[in-house]
Amino acid sequence: MAAQNLLQPWPEATKDLSIEKIYQKAHQRANELLPRFQSLLEPYVPADSRLLTNIKSLSSFVRKANRKSVRTVHDVLRAAILTQTKDEAKDVAHKLKALNVVEYDSKNDPEHVASGYYGSWHIKIKLADMICEIQVMPETLWIYKERNHATYTSNEAEKDPSVKTFSHWLYDTANKESA
Repeated sequence: MAAQNLLQPWPEATKDLSIEKIYQKAHQRANELLPRFQSLLEPYVPADSRLLTNIKSLSSFVRKANRKSVRTVHDVLRAAILTQTKDEAKDVAHKLKALNVVEYDSKNDPEHVASGYYGSWHIKIKLADMICEIQVMPETLWIYKERNHATYTSNEAEKDPSVKTFSHWLYDTANKESA
């Protein structure tokens, strides 16, 4: 199922209903579901791995909602399972198929190298009435991704192609180290 066909339970923004007000409702619902989400995922986390969960910030929600439909922002309630190896990540991602999966995206094709997500899995599940995102990847890739995110998404990257080239080089390095 394509992500654009998966809609969150909140309405679209209008002149009378701002993105910020929609976020408040989405944030409240995510807060209600967070303990259940964590409990649901904990059995899938290997002993030497980490589970991170959080709720998307208002500023991040607004940026994403301005790029696409507010109802297709699927990572308000989100998690990352960080493993020691790519093989372990692959195994975890496969096991997560037992959940109520609405989208399973293996980012292991060559076209994903430039995005920085090569070697990871993005899995969207339906939890109650909310679509939640789970990213599964080796911790080494996560570390590089976190350090590099600001560079990759900066306005400078839009103006200066060398910034994106450097960003892609960092992701490639991370993939080699986590292989």
